[in-house]
Amino acid sequence: MRPGFVVAAALAAAALAVTVAGSADAQGVASLTVVPAEADPGASVMVTDGPSSPCPPPSGTASPSASVDLYAIGSATPANRMPYQASVTPAGTWTVEVKLASDLPPGAYRVQAGCYSDSGLNAGFGPAYEAGRLQVRQQALGSPTPSVGASQPGETVQVVSGDVRCTPPAGATSPRVRVSLLDAARATRAESEGAVEAATGRWSVNLTVPSIDAQDAQISAVCLARVGASAPYARYAPARFEVEADPSSVPPPVGPPAPGPIPTPPSSAPGAPTTTTTTLVAGSLPMTPLAKPIVAEPTYTG
Repeated sequence: MRPGFVVAAALAAAALAVTVAGSADAQGVASLTVVPAEADPGASVMVTDGPSSPCPPPSGTASPSASVDLYAIGSATPANRMPYQASVTPAGTWTVEVKLASDLPPGAYRVQAGCYSDSGLNAGFGPAYEAGRLQVRQQALGSPTPSVGASQPGETVQVVSGDVRCTPPAGATSPRVRVSLLDAARATRAESEGAVEAATGRWSVNLTVPSIDAQDAQISAVCLARVGASAPYARYAPARFEVEADPSSVPPPVGPPAPGPIPTPPSSAPGAPTTTTTTLVAGSLPMTPLAKPIVAEPTYTG
């Protein structure tokens, strides 16, 4: 654990104002200056004692030092691994260069500073500096460019930066891009990562469409300063994308039934036997035709 960390963390949780350890004789509250007040990851910010807010070192102090830490709003843990430091002049003025990490998450930070009798952050002196404010920006970019605007599950789509590049911040040695396919409910259904050219900010990634129902989807992308970075330094606007129906999952159309065999009518050629069809009627017996008609005998009277 670095020197003074426990003290700084406890003070940060107590209030936004910086209370310098060991400054029982502190002379009120002073201000500090943060320039610029907004910056990108990887940039440099200059933090100085405010107007008429020096911290003259006590007599006999051999190496007075000013120390600066960054705290994400709501956090009691410094966002920087080691404090930023610089020497304090005999008049008590100081300027500390704060080199922002390339993977520093965008957002609001409070800047806390104090003066100490040496670089080990021992024996604090001077006024208690109120916290300054710093906003770390995130690049907001246009949409990435998919090779097609619609595709079917199982197919691969190439997504490129095109003219909208995510230039890596200073100090980013292995910038990455993460491309995602979002469904209609904006849930992530597929992801793929690739490298970003450090010099140009260009990139190209292949993304395979997952097995999902046909729907209006989106392709989004973010750029990271390194593998596993907690927050992106650049975010692309979503690109519209349509997931088409998978042909293999669509049932064939149902048509009219195929016609059956056509019955052959009985032959009526001369000499051919005639087939007689007997139709039964409910409640009757079948009738057999006679070979000859029956002639009625005459009736005699007298």
